Amino acid sequence: MDKIRNSINAKRPGKPKGHNTPFDLIPLGQKSGEASKSKLLAAAKTDASLSAGSSLLVKKAKYGVPNKAQMKYDEMATDCLPPELYDKIEGESEPSEVSDKLLCGAVKHLRAQRAKPNHQIVLTLMTLAKDRPSLFTTDIATGAFCSLLKRDASANFKAKGNPTVTVLACNLLYTAYADEEHWPQQLVEVYLEDSLGERTWVDRADCKPLVNNIVTAFGTNLTPKNPSLVESSGYGLPSTSGAGASSSPSSSPFHHSSSPVDTGDDSNTGFSLGLSNAVVKHRYRFQMDSIEQLVMDTVTEQMTKRQHLEVTSKQLLRLLTSVSGYCAARLMVVNKLDSWLQNPKLMKAAQDLLLAVCLNCSGQNPNDKDVIVGLLKIRAKTKPVLSHYINCIRELLEADDENLRIVLTHTVYNELSTSRHPNNMQMLATMFQQNSELSPKLLADIFIDLLMTKEDYLRSLRALLREIVRAMRTDFTFHAFCVGLMANRSTHPVYLSLEQSAKERVMYGIADLVAVTELLTISPAVKEALGGSVSFTDKRKDASVIQTFWSQIANIQKTSVSWMYETFTSMLHVTDGQGFIQCLYKLLMMAHGEHYSKVDNWPTEADRKIMLRLASETPVLEDTLLRLLMMGMDGEYPLKASDALDVMELMVNRAAALKVTNYPALEIKNLDIVKLLLNVSTYHHPDNIKLPKGYRPPHLAIASMFWKSWLLILVLVAYNPTTFGKYVWKEYPTLEMLMEMVMTNRYLFPPVSSGTDMEQLVAQERQICELEKQEILEFEGHLAAATSNVTITETNSLLLSQLISMNASGPSRKPPAKIVEELKMLNSSLHLGHTLSKSRNPDFLLQVIQKQGTSNAMPWLSELVESSEGSLDVLPIQCLCEFLLMSNGDSKSDDPKAKHSQKIARHDRLLQRLQMIMQQPSDSGDGDSPAFQVISYFFERLYSTSPYTRDLSVKALRTMFVDPVTQQAMDIDINTDSNQFDWLHVNIPEISMFSSVEDLIQTSVQKALHVETDYEVVSAYITYLMESKMYRKEPSLTILEISKMLCSRPALCNQLLSHSETYDMLILSFKHFTEDAIARKSAFEWHSGMLGT
Repeated sequence: MDKIRNSINAKRPGKPKGHNTPFDLIPLGQKSGEASKSKLLAAAKTDASLSAGSSLLVKKAKYGVPNKAQMKYDEMATDCLPPELYDKIEGESEPSEVSDKLLCGAVKHLRAQRAKPNHQIVLTLMTLAKDRPSLFTTDIATGAFCSLLKRDASANFKAKGNPTVTVLACNLLYTAYADEEHWPQQLVEVYLEDSLGERTWVDRADCKPLVNNIVTAFGTNLTPKNPSLVESSGYGLPSTSGAGASSSPSSSPFHHSSSPVDTGDDSNTGFSLGLSNAVVKHRYRFQMDSIEQLVMDTVTEQMTKRQHLEVTSKQLLRLLTSVSGYCAARLMVVNKLDSWLQNPKLMKAAQDLLLAVCLNCSGQNPNDKDVIVGLLKIRAKTKPVLSHYINCIRELLEADDENLRIVLTHTVYNELSTSRHPNNMQMLATMFQQNSELSPKLLADIFIDLLMTKEDYLRSLRALLREIVRAMRTDFTFHAFCVGLMANRSTHPVYLSLEQSAKERVMYGIADLVAVTELLTISPAVKEALGGSVSFTDKRKDASVIQTFWSQIANIQKTSVSWMYETFTSMLHVTDGQGFIQCLYKLLMMAHGEHYSKVDNWPTEADRKIMLRLASETPVLEDTLLRLLMMGMDGEYPLKASDALDVMELMVNRAAALKVTNYPALEIKNLDIVKLLLNVSTYHHPDNIKLPKGYRPPHLAIASMFWKSWLLILVLVAYNPTTFGKYVWKEYPTLEMLMEMVMTNRYLFPPVSSGTDMEQLVAQERQICELEKQEILEFEGHLAAATSNVTITETNSLLLSQLISMNASGPSRKPPAKIVEELKMLNSSLHLGHTLSKSRNPDFLLQVIQKQGTSNAMPWLSELVESSEGSLDVLPIQCLCEFLLMSNGDSKSDDPKAKHSQKIARHDRLLQRLQMIMQQPSDSGDGDSPAFQVISYFFERLYSTSPYTRDLSVKALRTMFVDPVTQQAMDIDINTDSNQFDWLHVNIPEISMFSSVEDLIQTSVQKALHVETDYEVVSAYITYLMESKMYRKEPSLTILEISKMLCSRPALCNQLLSHSETYDMLILSFKHFTEDAIARKSAFEWHSGMLGT
């Protein structure tokens, strides 16, 4: 501080000796050279320094008529020289009357020298504010500096003036009160005065530290969440509601510069108090009521003076923007915003005010509901204003969920009125874009409220719903809207007060709106994608459109069935069971087309057929089917069990008919659905009939429903084989029989896989039928005895033809002829057999092949391969091998030439497929590899007891393992004697995986020695064994097997020995074996089987 004092004293000029040339005058005359010019400048600088030192004592300001506050502080002022000001104030240890008078004197000098304030006073005040801020917090000091923030009465009205003194006062006051929690109300008063006046400091960036803290008194939120609104907004204040925010360095750029005097614009004033990190927090917590009263009195007075639009000033609108945190202020301006927005001079300020009002409205405040309604009455006539208006509405909607409810309700009611707002649809689109989850639910609530009125609004609501969907096709969440419509309102006070007829009208109206919503999900893109066909693959360009559409319909139907099951009966006492069923049919797209268009003739007749088809041919969810079954089993619902089965059958067949890939059209994961389907067909006798004591009625089922349940389970298993395929195959023999029928396309009982057990199964079926007949007659006799006392026989029995024993896990039952015909039609339309055949986990086709054997597999297997010509890779290896055997056996058929050519072509394609499998490299001996399965399948049949099977296997191996390239180049006949066994001696050892299957081949050939009757084939087998790895490694084992064969089959032995090559080979091998045994001195063991009989 001493350095500052010394520097000030050092710069103090001496007493001038002559007349000084004013600094701002330039002497005129002839140029006298550089010397005269430099002398003149030196003189000017000297005069300027003298003027700066003595201006407070010499010059007298030209005051106008000062206000009372200025006169008060001027009278208290104590004048002193600028260099002495710091020392005099520094001498006071605490704020006192002396320090107040000295500060008032400094304020008086600053007011007198506004155009060019004294730097010594400025620097002294800045230093004191930093070192001793408490000096400025007294009432007198605060009032004195606040007087500097008011407009100078002596200044010209049109003159812009120098804002340096004003900016200095702002920053001195902020520095003094920065650490104070509560600020004086006087600061708010001067803020209001300047806001309505010239706004000389409230809008300056270097006064923001003070201004931002003052406006926290209004609790106004001025921070939109949309960045574009922040940039476009002319009102740059941050949120005035609170606390903890810090202004950026640019908000108070009070940086010191070399040019201390401001030029009068908004640039930096040149003085800094280090306010780059100014803190903004609430300073008026305990004065909110008084400040609100002050603000509203001021605003009311201004609004009363400016009744006419022409005299409304931008300053008033900008002040209203700052104080829009008050609900009273919002109510005051909302009805005038429309006219202000149409005034080009006030448009920008009015837009900022509109944004502020929207940011501070809350539907939780009852008074703000009127404000929101007033905002919705604004009609923007230009595109820029309309765009800004919509953005402000978005901010209003995001501020509070209750705002969304109010806006949506008013918009819907206005759209249904005669005086519609032109921007209603755009407003609705904005709401659904802003909150896509809550908006549909609120819209549903509004629709329900309208349905519960005395007037019938169903027709109007249908039309309105179509308009809304048309306006926001991609933003409307159909399922969420339906969930809102079907919410449980059984305790709603308005609904409880309705009569029965009105309740029925409401419930059936809800069902109608949900059905209309399902039809509205069919967008133009969906029509274009599925108008011609319902086929679907994941490679289609419109795959996402179709998937979205199907998902919406499936989820809406699931919710609809849940609503009928859980909510409908709780909200409405159903007196008309037919109405309940018709309502269910309508929701599931099963009703007649007139039921959907009778209210307002929509859909039109031209679109009705295709829309109903697209809405009905959709996937079905598991929950939908489960609730349908539970409704049918529960006697409290008008839906009977038979009706539930019919509905479920139609839905399942529609979903199964969809030609879809990689989309779960009929996905079932819950195994309980099988038991529910079987239990729904259970027969229950009337409860009022008492059966004899100790008698246990048999477990019976209604035959028609019993077999319909099996057909439904069959379809579900075909589309969900992995889920519960193994379970139902092993648990339910009847279903296994039906699955085999559709796969083999042979609808016979017993199935062809029964083989030799067919007669036993037929006898078993007769026995079950006879026992079943006796149980039903006895049961019906007890029922008749309790009612009509009629003796029941086969001729007069009513239940005998309608019931069947309910033993699902028991032996398979013979289906009636009618069910067999239905099964044929179902398999023909849905291709169930082909779908089941493609399953590899579990592999149903392989199990059927293994059960039936080669003698019975040919008739249906040929058809299956024919239907899979383009996808042979989906068939199991065993199926391909079996068909190759059969096609080889049928090569000499007497079929017509064209049909025979087709068989040859099919045989060639199948052979190429198996050859490709064998040519695939394989380094492992895994028994699950395709090549290993092919080798195993054919070689295991070499030792079959059937000569026909062995012959077919040899022929298949010969045709498969001849190199097709070599065969084509050399035109080799594979049936000639010279090379008919090259497949065994030459081709097979050359395959890549021979080392992995060599042991399997040698074992199969050894077993074939004991069953084969063709001596040429046996000779080829012996030759192979003599060249095998086993013989080279352990020749005694091979010789032993050959010896057993020769001794046990003397007739074949004679044929072999008569063949010179075979004879020589056997003698040579026996010689080597004997020599080896003698050399190792091993003992010989002779077996009786080797000596013959």
